[in-house]
Amino acid sequence: MSEILVNTIKKADGTGSITVPADSGTLLTSASSIPASSVTGLLTGKHFFHAYRSTDQSVPNNNNVIAVFDTEFADVSSAYNTSTGEFTVPEDGLYFFVASLYHASSGNSNLWNGKTRIRQAGSAKLVNQYNYGSNYPNEVTHQASGIIDCTAGQVIDVQFSVETSSGSGSKLTGGTPTYFLGVMIA
Repeated sequence: MSEILVNTIKKADGTGSITVPADSGTLLTSASSIPASSVTGLLTGKHFFHAYRSTDQSVPNNNNVIAVFDTEFADVSSAYNTSTGEFTVPEDGLYFFVASLYHASSGNSNLWNGKTRIRQAGSAKLVNQYNYGSNYPNEVTHQASGIIDCTAGQVIDVQFSVETSSGSGSKLTGGTPTYFLGVMIA
């Protein structure tokens, strides 16, 4: 029986570890071991972004609205625009996208219907529609996700609509539960 040598790295907070073969090359033990300029090189051919909405956005009743996620966690290719909510595809390929929109009713209004669309070049590609009947929740999260075959230069964005029981509109709630992310997978 042959012996396999491994290195085990434990997380600083003690919640987990990772084990890698000892002969797998240089083992980096901290983020400072990687020069910032080389991180993009580690992800050659892969593009990803993750943005969220930092403040509430008022939403008129039953109108299609483009969600603008104005703060970035990450944007490896500088392809997401925090002013317009648009991701411009940097390279042909398959991309996986997720949009999560946390809605809250305004005033005495209650949520009734909703639709979340991830669009490619203005056409809905990934759609989830919600109807709460007479249950009328006050706060909900609407999501859409999936894979889109993209061509460099195409614009991907998130469009949504919400209808309330009173017709007075609602708000897209700011904070990390309201986000949009995408990653090139092939």
